[in-house]
Amino acid sequence: MLCYPYQGRACGLSEKQKEQFNAYLAKDQVQLLHEAKHYVQKQFGVCYSTSGLRKLFERIKVKKKTGRPSNYRRDEKGARAFKKTSFNW
Repeated sequence: MLCYPYQGRACGLSEKQKEQFNAYLAKDQVQLLHEAKHYVQKQFGVCYSTSGLRKLFERIKVKKKTGRPSNYRRDEKGARAFKKTSFNW
């Protein structure tokens, strides 16, 4: 029987382990969720599903890193000239 308000299951990682995991993520050694999943399982002995790990990332405020798109037809010389002559606010 559930007691309301339902809190859900406790996190598999302790606060110290979350800090260690954040430090590991800050080194940019992880590019995919399954890589992070294998690290957590190997390092801490906690098995997360991919969706569970994504939810953990949300809780510890880790965002997905994506590259900024740029036009393949961009004129590099023109862009450098524009940067040099544009207004400095």
